[in-house]
Amino acid sequence: MVTSGLDGYMKVWDVRNYKPVFEYTNPTPATTLTISQKGLLAVGYGPHTQVWTNAFREKQKSPYLNHLIPGSTVTDLQFCPFEDVLGIGHGKGFTSILVPGSGEANIDALEVNPFQSKKQRAEAEVKHLLEKIQPELISLDPDMVGKVRKTDKEKTEENDKADFEVCAFHFLFSLSLGTASSLPPVGQQS
Repeated sequence: MVTSGLDGYMKVWDVRNYKPVFEYTNPTPATTLTISQKGLLAVGYGPHTQVWTNAFREKQKSPYLNHLIPGSTVTDLQFCPFEDVLGIGHGKGFTSILVPGSGEANIDALEVNPFQSKKQRAEAEVKHLLEKIQPELISLDPDMVGKVRKTDKEKTEENDKADFEVCAFHFLFSLSLGTASSLPPVGQQS
């Protein structure tokens, strides 16, 4: 972790011990800090941008790269993922510079895909959820395997046939009792 203060000091912290490891000074307080995928540290203060390499491993004597934007103040810095590009936002607009070695060389599509669509993101989320389920809990119903779902037309024909059979049964039962004339017409319920 890196912090900067109004006193002009920039400190690299060990978050396990909550103690600063290295300390750097800037002529003016840093307004923005960012870290690349490969661990390069970019610092913006006033019209200056500095990039430090290995700033987390050992105390550096000088920055890896300096960039000056005359007559403007740096307000924001951001490294582009998987690219060796640093975007610099400043009072006059936007500038991008090449910083060799700042981006990850190869995209690992199984880890993170910065260009994925909404559908791919949803599928990845479902895949991650399914990976959490224990395999013993996943089983198929043997009665359902190989069956075809019925269409709405087949369901209505089946229901009509069942209604006809019920009406026919009631009619035959009432004939046996001699009360066939008291049955309601087919399709009506009593």
